[in-house]
Amino acid sequence: MGASTDLIDVSEIESMEDDDAPLYLYYSGEFKCQPAYVRINQDGVVDAFGNPNIGAGSFNEFHKVEFWISITPEISGEALVNIVTREDVMALFERVYLGHTVEWDGSNERGTLDDDAQDALDDLCYIFGEVEPDICVYNSVGEAMFAGEPPTLNLLLGVWEEGDVEEAAEEWEETSGYIIKSSSSSDLDVEEALLEAASSLFYDDTPGLSDNHLNSLIKHNYITSDEAAEYMEK
Repeated sequence: MGASTDLIDVSEIESMEDDDAPLYLYYSGEFKCQPAYVRINQDGVVDAFGNPNIGAGSFNEFHKVEFWISITPEISGEALVNIVTREDVMALFERVYLGHTVEWDGSNERGTLDDDAQDALDDLCYIFGEVEPDICVYNSVGEAMFAGEPPTLNLLLGVWEEGDVEEAAEEWEETSGYIIKSSSSSDLDVEEALLEAASSLFYDDTPGLSDNHLNSLIKHNYITSDEAAEYMEK
């Protein structure tokens, strides 16, 4: 049985329970992920999301037709459901809903809160603002694989020592356990991350790359056979 009441609908939140990072939204090339919010609208529907608009809110939020409450984007679906459906939190949502009035002012719908609803909203802002991240999310495979540092030979060998790049990528995907979110498919490509790392070490003349590395780089057109032969002679 869900936690929704006659006044507050949290079914959309509950549907996120099995998502590893439901509020994390990262656009490739940006410095950091988008801010995340829990939202309650004038109908008492509560949901949560990573803001899809860079540096902007919404018309309804600006006019207090709905309320956006900041929360860490690094939260699992299970943790999100647990806090939103807490009895004290649900009671606060009900107070916001009951004290929220939306009226047409001749040009726009505008919302107001009575004093008790405003106090409840302030308490919700405090509660969700104090939520600590319970997951670690990376914005690319390379960031997760190499801890955000330029790849070294030892780091590369830690994930790809034997076999071709396809085998190494498959094993890493099966065993790594990292949460990686990005709008770019390239950021999520394990084979590409491994090949880019090996290529970087190759062109830096880092000794120690194996035949497996070189053959995969040749196969995927990162280097030529002549370049590989020259590297092995050094």
